[in-house]
Amino acid sequence: MKKVIPFDTAVRYSVVILVTVILFNLAVGLGLAPSDIVWGGRLTGREEVILFELISVLLNVFSISLIWVKAGWISSDVVVSKKSINPHFQ
Repeated sequence: MKKVIPFDTAVRYSVVILVTVILFNLAVGLGLAPSDIVWGGRLTGREEVILFELISVLLNVFSISLIWVKAGWISSDVVVSKKSINPHFQ
């Protein structure tokens, strides 16, 4: 497989993008950003906005943890098994 950018660079940029998304989700959840620009504008109440943003933050944190496991920055025992991250792992 041809590598366009180094793996460490891809990991760092991916984490930066996901952290930026988490900060945006927190801004929406706290009411600092308008909630009508997320989720297609279909959220009706404040409780719905908070719930959906919380779910989004949790999924992004999980995605960051998977990236960190693949990069070897944290142990896979903390998140999931190595085989689920790398199916070719023996």
